[in-house]
Amino acid sequence: MTLHSPTLLLVCSIALLLAAATLTWFGARQNCYRGHWFWVTAQWLLGAGLALQVDASGNELTLAAAQLLVLQWPICVLAGLRRFYSRHGLGVHGGVDVAVLGLAWLSAASVLQMRAPAQLQWLAWCIGPMLLQAYAAVLVVRLAEFKSSPA
Repeated sequence: MTLHSPTLLLVCSIALLLAAATLTWFGARQNCYRGHWFWVTAQWLLGAGLALQVDASGNELTLAAAQLLVLQWPICVLAGLRRFYSRHGLGVHGGVDVAVLGLAWLSAASVLQMRAPAQLQWLAWCIGPMLLQAYAAVLVVRLAEFKSSPA
């Protein structure tokens, strides 16, 4: 059995958008933790990015916008964690997060603009999110609460 990528992207985007709608509804009716709205925004944007990838049809501008929406996920979640753990610094200024996101997107967009072979484009689009996830993970692991909490 093979997976049909557009169908998988569509199902993932619908699931993310439903989760974002549920969390938005919940957040509008309850007192939420600091950072909640960053996490919900990250979900909305990621769902939109996946939906754009379903209908990209080779359009470079749509693909670049979709990639930016997908790349933002770890940085928006990290911004929410910065609000949630506002008393404890993560060791790196929040502006560095945005700069790292911008560099990842520019590198992926430049590969697309250079009309690189499909394998190189695929590699560039995959490495960016992995590096951003690793960057966010390193900062989260350094939190004191991460080291002391049984969760």
